[in-house]
Amino acid sequence: MVENLKFPIANLQDYNEESYMRTDVACKDGDWILYTFTTPVTSSKIDVLSGIPHHPRFIINNGYVEFSYNGTDFIKGDNFDYGNASIYPKQPVKAVRIQITGTNNEPLMAGQDLKINP
Repeated sequence: MVENLKFPIANLQDYNEESYMRTDVACKDGDWILYTFTTPVTSSKIDVLSGIPHHPRFIINNGYVEFSYNGTDFIKGDNFDYGNASIYPKQPVKAVRIQITGTNNEPLMAGQDLKINP
């Protein structure tokens, strides 16, 4: 995916719930986004949100989220539903990956920071 330089992919790690990243093209099957943590994160639930915050535009319609304890082997989590998906890890997570399985029927895609719950 080609990022929009006004809304860079770096916005996915700024811990600002109001910022977001945006692509310059629509999603397509095979696209992905990978979040990798320097230190594994302990959480009972991680929410993966797409679209512009507080606005149901540019969401992921076709895809799922997966997670890895070691950064290499991934476990499938929820499918995206109205732009959101969740994972429920049983141990600290090293990486989270968004897998796109089709178009989002929009001219571009937007993504938000992960919501890491205790």
